[in-house]
Amino acid sequence: MHLHKCLRRRFRKARILAVNNFTISFNLLRLYATNFKPAIKGTLVSGSQNISEHNISKKLSGESLARIGDLLLNHAYLNNDLYTYLEKHGINNLSNNNSISKIIKESLHWFGIGLDEEMPSAKLFNFVTVLESVLKKDDEKTELKMRISDRCALFLGNDFDSRIKIVNDISNIYKVRSKVVHKGAIIGDQNIAELAGSYARSILIKLIKENERLNGDFSVFINELDNMKFK
Repeated sequence: MHLHKCLRRRFRKARILAVNNFTISFNLLRLYATNFKPAIKGTLVSGSQNISEHNISKKLSGESLARIGDLLLNHAYLNNDLYTYLEKHGINNLSNNNSISKIIKESLHWFGIGLDEEMPSAKLFNFVTVLESVLKKDDEKTELKMRISDRCALFLGNDFDSRIKIVNDISNIYKVRSKVVHKGAIIGDQNIAELAGSYARSILIKLIKENERLNGDFSVFINELDNMKFK
């Protein structure tokens, strides 16, 4: 009986881990293609409960075949070209056990929730969570708006004007986010939520690409950004 309970607990833990890993991988795809929606692709054969893979289904023919799913519209396949593109952008380094990869994986969780949320307030909250996860140290509790806006501007901006715009955008995002967090306000401005999502997406994509150069060290990443202010 005791052994049975232990096996059930291990099964539940394994299932939770598997679901979590799948969600992270799925949200990684959505990071590069935010409009990506899952759909069943394949062929159902009469008398069988199994779905033949889409590529295999092309070889099948006959009146007994009943195609399902979105056949020709909005297809997105993880083919060699797409995977090569993702490799060039550094996704292989996410398998390394380092501090940057850990933060990226945790942030992908919140990014996915932000994409799925319908209410702008909830979207905004989750996307700002991504910004803070990537752009602040664990022991930083004060002046977050200034720290996040400065680091975001230094990381994404290419010149003075673009950095000033980013600082102003992040400041506005934080003003609205403060109303949500501290006053329970329900905002109706979809644009501010999408703006926060755009910045969350941009910093994640760039940090994934920079992961190898930074040797996966989050402290090096933050210190590098902070030191840019003195150049």
